[in-house]
Amino acid sequence: MSDSATDQAGAAIPAEPSPAGEEPAAARCRNCQAPLTGPYCAACGQSAHLHRSLAGLGHDILHGVFHFEGKVWRTLPELIWRPGQLTRRYIEGERSRYISPLALFLFSVFLTFAVLSWTGGIHLGSDGDSSEPVEIARITDSIDEWRRTQRAEAQRLEEKLRKRRQDLALPALDADDRTKLEDEIGRLDRKRQILLAAAAGDNASLDRLAQEQRLAPVSEPASTSRGSLDLDLPGLDERLSARLKHLGDNPALLAYKLKTNGYKYSWALIPLSLPFMWLLFFWRRDVFLYDHTVFVAHSISFMMLLGVVAALLGTLGLSNWILIPALTVLPPLHLYRHLRDAYGLSRWGARLRLALLCFAILLVLLLFGTLLFLLGLL
Repeated sequence: MSDSATDQAGAAIPAEPSPAGEEPAAARCRNCQAPLTGPYCAACGQSAHLHRSLAGLGHDILHGVFHFEGKVWRTLPELIWRPGQLTRRYIEGERSRYISPLALFLFSVFLTFAVLSWTGGIHLGSDGDSSEPVEIARITDSIDEWRRTQRAEAQRLEEKLRKRRQDLALPALDADDRTKLEDEIGRLDRKRQILLAAAAGDNASLDRLAQEQRLAPVSEPASTSRGSLDLDLPGLDERLSARLKHLGDNPALLAYKLKTNGYKYSWALIPLSLPFMWLLFFWRRDVFLYDHTVFVAHSISFMMLLGVVAALLGTLGLSNWILIPALTVLPPLHLYRHLRDAYGLSRWGARLRLALLCFAILLVLLLFGTLLFLLGLL
């Protein structure tokens, strides 16, 4: 067989010495079989040297998840100091240097919910002397007090359940009273389980109880009392009214469902924002929906990362005198610079659109909150 035929079949691959833990460099790419002319394949970009070590596997994980090799350290400073230039450069094609906007958005969402779950939110410092930090022990005591309250309420419900079960054992009960009593016992027991799971921080049990509630049959008729809905949709009114009443009786479950739905559906912030961005520039032929998507993803990512930093600093006890002005001034200032540089606006044009965009942001947050609440009813 000729040398050319051997090369085409890929059977004979000359090797050269390589460090321990690496595959020998190949004359053809192991991924697409294209001829290699350097350390990377010109067709698919795969490296000519293949790592087969734990260190190489760790490198691949860091590169795949966090986009290391310089992209993070080039993207974040630009996002903080020159957001409009970052957006403009990415739109115009300078993309290999930076993390993609959607990848940055998803990473910001993950980091935000992870940090806020750990810190319990943004804790502001003392209103008095700025040198007095809020002690982490005080925050822990507040959480412990809340958990004790939940357990005490669960204990009260346990006593109420014991009395209801004694009533259920009475032989003189008719069928209707027995059915009502069984329904009440079921509701009280679910509420007790939710309180205990919330006090223990057992998210798996809360998720299971929420799923059981979605699958549970609706036995309560619709009424015109507080907590009922009248949408003039037979069958749906009763179901939604029962869900609304159940969530009203179990605020811990409602808070849990809002939190989990906020994490799962945070991507909806981008499509909800695009119509408002289009209205601000609908007459410009050089601006497209793609440009607005990049802008919105970058802007939301910065706001989430700012919230992460504020939550960490507030937990460590940074004073109100620093946190409150920072959270009040930095978002609109960043948004102003972002608008002006990304869309090439004048100062007055950027200020006008900033005012309109702040109003649009309130509408988007209202729509997003409504969406989360409706998803919690399902």
